[in-house]
Amino acid sequence: MPFEKGRTKTGGRAKGTPNAITASVQGGIAEIVNGNLDRLRADLEAMTPKERADVIAKLLPYVIPRRMEAKITETAVTPEEAAAEFMKLTD
Repeated sequence: MPFEKGRTKTGGRAKGTPNAITASVQGGIAEIVNGNLDRLRADLEAMTPKERADVIAKLLPYVIPRRMEAKITETAVTPEEAAAEFMKLTD
C-alpha cells in the first residue's frame, strides 16, 4: 500500500531514535578512540604544527556542533519598547 499524504505514521522507530547499526558503529568507534588516546596524543605531538592543525580542524566537527545561521526578522525597536518587553518577561 503506497504512502498517502496526510496519513499519520504508525509503527517503526520514534522520531530521533538512532538506527541500531548507527549506534553500534558509533559505540565501536568511541571504544577505538578511547582505547588509543595515548597513541593519538603521541602521533599528534610527532606531527608538524601545520599537520597537527589540519588534523584537529578535521576532528572538530565531531566534537563541537556546527552553528546554524541565525536570521533576524524583527524590525528595529526603540530602547523603551525593548525595556517594556524585558519587563514583561521578568514579571
